[in-house]
Amino acid sequence: MRMGPARIGRDYIPPEEVDSPKSGISEIEVLYDGGSSDPDEEFHWSAATFNWYGDKALGIRWNGYRGKEVGNPQSRGRPTWFIIPDELTEVIINEIKMKKGHWERRKIGEAL
Repeated sequence: MRMGPARIGRDYIPPEEVDSPKSGISEIEVLYDGGSSDPDEEFHWSAATFNWYGDKALGIRWNGYRGKEVGNPQSRGRPTWFIIPDELTEVIINEIKMKKGHWERRKIGEAL
């Protein structure tokens, strides 16, 4: 059972659960999830592709943190996505893929 948009005990709402408005969004595929934000240091973000009223779209959002779990953007207390204009989608997806590879290589290097 959902306990409102923030779900008790969570630092933020994971991007795969950002499905508002329910009538307009489906088939969410998370491209990047930066995790919970830390308002004293930096805000983390997420990106995903999904069907947006029947069309493929890219969305980005700032993740929340404990006490402000919903993040931004939001509508009436429900987490939503900022829809990227079609002209920018390919460039942003390519940049996410490139940075994601860099971040993964960095994690592997730190673990060694």
